[in-house]
Order: sequence, then structure tokens, then C-alpha cells
Amino acid sequence: MATTPENLREYTRVSRRCRLTLLERRKLASPLSLPDTMWLCHTRSVPKNLSRTAHVAIPVDVVADIDKLVGKRSRSAFLTELAQREIKIRRQREALRESAGAWKSGDHPELAQGSAAWIRQIRARDNRRFEELERRRDGE
Repeated sequence: MATTPENLREYTRVSRRCRLTLLERRKLASPLSLPDTMWLCHTRSVPKNLSRTAHVAIPVDVVADIDKLVGKRSRSAFLTELAQREIKIRRQREALRESAGAWKSGDHPELAQGSAAWIRQIRARDNRRFEELERRRDGE
């Protein structure tokens, strides 16, 4: 049987579910003449989070402490979280090192008395503006 747009629409609709009963596969595969391998949904055959096993030597006492904290079945997740956090921190430090000297005091004279004084000044200005708006509203 020839492949028609209706058959293709049905194939697309069903294949999005990623799970087909044997009856659905036979019903759709026959008119479309598709091999069974076409019915593998990529989200089921390829893991979303690819991972790789790595051999890492860790002292026995450290492993024991990890097991006490998170249990034997959660070592990988624990170590992965720690590694991701450390990578993030090191990248941030590197970015700070690279951007050192980008801030020049001459470009920001408003901070000559310090950032705390500048913030107090801005907040006071906002308070004065708010009070002015309140007076106008009450006067109307």
C-alpha cells in the first residue's frame, strides 16, 4: 500500500508518544511499509543526560564519610554536584581575574565617599520623591 499524507499524519501523531502497542505497530507499519527500527523513539534510546564512568581514586576515610552523609547509592550524584559547584566557582574566579582593572574610580565620581553613602543618597532621593507624590495625591 502506498504512503499517503493521512498515513504520515497518523505515523507522526503516534510516534510522538514513543510507546506503541504491538497492534498499533502492525496497524501503522503495514500501510507505511516501515521496518520495526523506525519505531524507536530517540528520547528512549538516547539518554538525555549523557554520563561517563570515570575511575577516581578517593581515600577510604573520605568514601566512608560520603557514605555516612548520602549513602552508597548516592555517591555519584553527590560527587557530581560537588564537581559542578567547584567548576562554577573556578570559572567565576577566572572571569574576575580577566576583568580585573575594568572598573576605574575616575569613571564613577558618585562613589568617591563610598558605595554605602551613595546608596543612602539614592534612597533618600526616592523617599523625597515618594513624599512629594503623596502630598500631590492628598492635595487633589
